[in-house]
Amino acid sequence: MIEDPRLEMSGERDAEAIVEDPRRPEMTDRPVRPRRISGKVLLMPQEPAIPKRGTSRMSPVPKETSSGRQRGERPEQIEPEERRPKKSEQEGYVRLRVHVENGEMSVQDIVPVDGPLIAHEPLHGDLAYEVIVGGKRVASGSIPDAGVMRSFPPPDPAPGQEGHHFTPAKSFDFLVRVPRDAASESKFRRMQIPLYRIKQAPLPSTEGPELLGERFEKELREIGRISGVRIEDLPQSSRTQARRALR
Repeated sequence: MIEDPRLEMSGERDAEAIVEDPRRPEMTDRPVRPRRISGKVLLMPQEPAIPKRGTSRMSPVPKETSSGRQRGERPEQIEPEERRPKKSEQEGYVRLRVHVENGEMSVQDIVPVDGPLIAHEPLHGDLAYEVIVGGKRVASGSIPDAGVMRSFPPPDPAPGQEGHHFTPAKSFDFLVRVPRDAASESKFRRMQIPLYRIKQAPLPSTEGPELLGERFEKELREIGRISGVRIEDLPQSSRTQARRALR
């Protein structure tokens, strides 16, 4: 393609306009003349008049129908009921930090957390816990990396130093998550938190209120338990935050 030297662009304000096709008119700043429609010139008003009451106007927020969806909303746009977060999930949950020292368990702090909660996680790894209120399990979860000290071999291991070595830890911390609807001082005083060692993993689904110790008697072995959680038993520095979390 041969470029026309006359079509070089210039940054000068008074530069001549470039016209690639001299047969077509140059662009100007004059407004385009309106076209007639059915012999008339129809223009949109600069300030449209406000519609009178009683005319058909779209509602700013569609109202819900008896079927639970908004007017004009197609069925495929509705989020399935099982995917909608439950009320307790929208409100968040309470997190407990539990310390284990030579087989003794104690709660160190209680913190409110925003966000969804999976109350019953699949059990895997080495340890698991459950939260019991009124004889029913309200939460449970795994503790896969706690309670064990790991050592790694050097790059060039001497005989007897090959592979990883695991040693039970005398002290460790783990987190317990409790649904918001079970987070009150009265329920915490009656709360049981057993700690299990998982002998066979992974375990099947843990959904439901059944106690893990009874449901998986062969697969789990209880190694510790907290009977009642009281704010006055927490460290002094954690009590104020714990009271706020259990309101």
